[in-house]
Amino acid sequence: MARQIKVVVLTGVIFLGSITLGFGEILKPESKIVEVTVYPGSALVKRLAEVNLTKGVHSVVFSNIIPEVDENTLTVSGKGTADVKIYGVQVKREYLGRSPSQEIEKLTTEIEKLSDEINTKNDLLSVLQSEKEFLNSIKLTGETQIPKDLMTKFPAVTDLESLSNFIVKKLANNQSQVQEATIAIRDLNRKKNALQVQLQEMSGGAGKMQRSIVVDLEAEKPGDLNLAVSYLVGGVNWTPLYDARTSFDQNKVELVFYGMVKQVTGEPWEDVNLFLSTAKPSISGKMPELQPWYLNPYQVQRISQGSANVFGALKSAAEDIGVQFAPRRISGVVREAAPMQTMDAQVVYTQQEEKGTAVVYEVKRKTTVKADGTEQKVPISAQNLEGSFEYVATPKLSPYAYLMTRVTNAKEGQLLPGKVNIFYEGDYVGSSEIAKSIGAEEGFDLYLGIDEGITVKRKKLEEKVDDTLIAGIPSRTRSTTFSYKLIVENYKSRKVKFHLYDQAPVSENDQIKVAKVTYSVEPSKKDYLDRKGVVRWDFDLEPKQSKDVTLSYTVEHPRDMSVSGL
Repeated sequence: MARQIKVVVLTGVIFLGSITLGFGEILKPESKIVEVTVYPGSALVKRLAEVNLTKGVHSVVFSNIIPEVDENTLTVSGKGTADVKIYGVQVKREYLGRSPSQEIEKLTTEIEKLSDEINTKNDLLSVLQSEKEFLNSIKLTGETQIPKDLMTKFPAVTDLESLSNFIVKKLANNQSQVQEATIAIRDLNRKKNALQVQLQEMSGGAGKMQRSIVVDLEAEKPGDLNLAVSYLVGGVNWTPLYDARTSFDQNKVELVFYGMVKQVTGEPWEDVNLFLSTAKPSISGKMPELQPWYLNPYQVQRISQGSANVFGALKSAAEDIGVQFAPRRISGVVREAAPMQTMDAQVVYTQQEEKGTAVVYEVKRKTTVKADGTEQKVPISAQNLEGSFEYVATPKLSPYAYLMTRVTNAKEGQLLPGKVNIFYEGDYVGSSEIAKSIGAEEGFDLYLGIDEGITVKRKKLEEKVDDTLIAGIPSRTRSTTFSYKLIVENYKSRKVKFHLYDQAPVSENDQIKVAKVTYSVEPSKKDYLDRKGVVRWDFDLEPKQSKDVTLSYTVEHPRDMSVSGL
């Protein structure tokens, strides 16, 4: 008959030379990280070890814990055939002597090599910048005529058109090389930062710190036990990323949701079950309360030199690559080990489980994330969104027409703010963003980049100032009339639906008056979305068709007043 394992959990930190605390056999099994829940700025790590227990008391040691552990989040659980009582779990820290000089020399050599590569790439960027400036100067000169000296230097360039094509090609190649060098420098800096953290930990004044997690238990009946410990670490982050693939024929957009995970904890996660959570463990669920506000003379707060340690070095390196590094507290779910035909551990005393409003995404496959800050792209979900494609433009702010569609999120899941990579017919055409969180079954506008098959222009037709009376006598007021023409042309082979935006000014001063606001075509909407003065025209454009709209208005104000915004 199977028995239940009794578990009594006590957490704490010890700095003692002995780890048995009065217990008997010391076991140091191999352990492996099997599950990680990543939060913005931290992660809950689950580490598993298998032990065979004889009857009696034992201390099970999880050795070589590299990152700093938030001991307040430390929990333990177990499953097995042994009848076990778990009495406590502690973090042990001890300082070792300095690391062998051979390891330090190896790290130093690798860092110097990376520094040389970074310098080489930076030199290349300088050369490419000079080349770009030179090409732009040729382009500027070539707009009028080709200098005689360039004719001798570039014999293959025979006229302005070929010169322009030549320069455009060279500039495109230049930009491509700049992008490649920039990405290479970023990756090299990440690797260098990770190695510098290791070097500083090895060669620090206090020596290297070794961390262990010690579980004290008693086996009343011998047998096997799968023992799991969970703890929170810093130096981790994840951000949402989307791929949007458009299909005009089917009026659909495939939206693929990814999580970009990176960490500099010092230890890689290899083939782990990965969960991505929107929870923010560092933020208390209780509203802060106001306390009396006392004013006192300012006093400089001194920081002791002893407070600078390896944790500070890890924090600095993490921030260099955009990872927030700080231990955080959390009350959450501690997932049990994989189901076995064994008895569950009976938790006699443990932390209270609380579930908040966070969304947790489970990655469906085993995942490996390196510890050098390299981003790992993991798929979260994919959905086909149906909606009609429309074009929008605000030529006052941008000379482009933007493709967008109104879609509805799926019944399950939430879309988080993040960058959207846009693909049209399999080709990457640009990027957009989801600006705010989108709930289940919530409608939203998905922007799909610019389309140069449709052109938009805004031309000033008139800016006429009238500040005189009869016979040239100055008037006390100045009246300025503005007139603009908006032009939209459809060069696509299909009919498109278009929304055109512009605005007339709005006065917030009694002495400034906006009058005679007129449109050649009446807007479909005025004061769009309660934005005063903003108007929108809605119309369809057939292939090769153009549409133009004019608007004009007059601004009157005292002659000696300067008006901001005109």
